[in-house]
Amino acid sequence: MERLFKKLTVAILSLGLFLAPVTSADDSFKSPAAISVTDTFSILFYTTNQIMPDAFVVLDLCLNRKGGIQKVEVLRDPVSMAKIATSSVRTWKFRPALKEGEAVASEVPVVFVYRPANMSSIGLPHALEPINLKPAQTAQHCSKDAGYVPAGIVAAAYPDYPVNSVAWGSVVIQVALDTEGRIMRTEVLHPMPSFTQFALDALRPWRFQAATLDSQPVDSSIIVAFVFQTPSNPF
Repeated sequence: MERLFKKLTVAILSLGLFLAPVTSADDSFKSPAAISVTDTFSILFYTTNQIMPDAFVVLDLCLNRKGGIQKVEVLRDPVSMAKIATSSVRTWKFRPALKEGEAVASEVPVVFVYRPANMSSIGLPHALEPINLKPAQTAQHCSKDAGYVPAGIVAAAYPDYPVNSVAWGSVVIQVALDTEGRIMRTEVLHPMPSFTQFALDALRPWRFQAATLDSQPVDSSIIVAFVFQTPSNPF
């Protein structure tokens, strides 16, 4: 009887080990996230009345263990808007990344989509072809201890503009991504009446490449700021 009891005990323990969830990099890592943001609209740019066929600015924010911004690296700046975008994010607050329960230095990508004020009048499409943005390759500079490489963007689109609106401002959205780069959920950090839903709708065709930790895919977040300028430029 004692021998039988020992065999049953071993079998139960073995079954428990077999059924236990496999630990992955994502189980011990929580990506950084914004906890408060400000309006990203800047009158400085729109006074120039530029027409932009490609207005996607991508920044990589290097965060310290307290969530403070240590460095801002420009990954994409086709229309020379990085300085204005950088001045906006300097006022934002972030929660740092957590690795095995401890705060670590990390990175978070921020995308600024400056919607052309006269887009409909010059015949630009609302949707863009894939822009082939690669994931941020700055992990060794910002967060070498964490081994973290942020998510990347592989396709994006402009938002529509409310009909007959003369308002301007921005909608800032935090996008949670899974280990395959798919959108799990969105959080509106800075809403704008009548514009928020247009921004959320614009995100649907976006495609992302998953973030990695120690070369393993992990859940992550990316922040997208849609900046709207009225088609009837008031300046």
